[in-house]
Amino acid sequence: MAKLETLISEVAAEISRGVYGGPGDKFITIREMCMKKDISLKTSFLLFAALRDIGAIEKRRKSYFILDGLQRPGITKQKPLIGCVVTALESPYFSKLVRYIEEAVSQYGASLLIASSEYNFERERARITGFLEHGASGLLICPWASEEEESFYRNIDVPVVMIGHKPKSVAVDAVMVNNQTAAQMVAGHLMARGCKNFAYIGQRGVQRDERLFGFRSQLYAHGIMLNDNDIVMTDYANQEQCDRDIVQLLVNRRPGTGIFCYHDLFAARVIMHCHKLNIDVPGDIRVVGFDDLPMASELSPALTTVRYPIEAMARIASEMLYARMTLENAAEPAYSYLDSELVERETT
Repeated sequence: MAKLETLISEVAAEISRGVYGGPGDKFITIREMCMKKDISLKTSFLLFAALRDIGAIEKRRKSYFILDGLQRPGITKQKPLIGCVVTALESPYFSKLVRYIEEAVSQYGASLLIASSEYNFERERARITGFLEHGASGLLICPWASEEEESFYRNIDVPVVMIGHKPKSVAVDAVMVNNQTAAQMVAGHLMARGCKNFAYIGQRGVQRDERLFGFRSQLYAHGIMLNDNDIVMTDYANQEQCDRDIVQLLVNRRPGTGIFCYHDLFAARVIMHCHKLNIDVPGDIRVVGFDDLPMASELSPALTTVRYPIEAMARIASEMLYARMTLENAAEPAYSYLDSELVERETT
């Protein structure tokens, strides 16, 4: 044991002097340490465990990396740092999701860094890169990348859990909502309420819009075609253009139209413009949103919408990430699908 303690002190001092590189650099492997110090594999395992305990190195996936500094006696070990990137922090849905994530990761003694991609992959990549440079040992991501950009996620060398959506080519844990099932439920509800015509308002730039897919497929199963001119893909952040797109849809509407919106914020703008254009809701059109934001029940008329368990999503995603960060298993990625419910209110 005395030999191991001497070895730990010796290697820790070498790390401090930069013998193995600087903070953030990849550390040598356990087997390379065996050869360098002429020690057994067991002793090398114990050495690496001790170096991790004192904050000299950390493990990311299958490799070890040098940290910023060693733990000194009497100093509390630095909390694990987790980076969280959501799509739009100004959205009540994402702000609520982040609040629940913050509560969940704090239970594991971790600190949270938060950023928004603002529907822009380059911004998302910059925020993730910044988190890693600041020493984040795990990431929670609401991804916003095209198929051509997905390779970025595959090259992240810390555990990742994705929330709400997972690119097909990226093998990471994910917590997702059964969007197609929810959208099929919306289509069925609107048909049951007597709608003969249908429209969809979606967020421009979404990769594989499963809400649109589910809505369209359920209508098709009942012999109803959702044509391209019934689909409006717009940018919520560009209010002027978004308002023009919604007004054009409403002006060109057909009698008895049911409108399904990608999220409640779109639905709120639809209701606002219906008031301005003297269109009665639900008399002339019926509107359904998605997310059940707090304001959904306060709109006039109150919004029918899809609700799903945001708190459960945050908790499960945080649990998955914590397991990846601490158990260091090589298990296959795990996917958790959560169901939603339709909250019926006055707009239908």
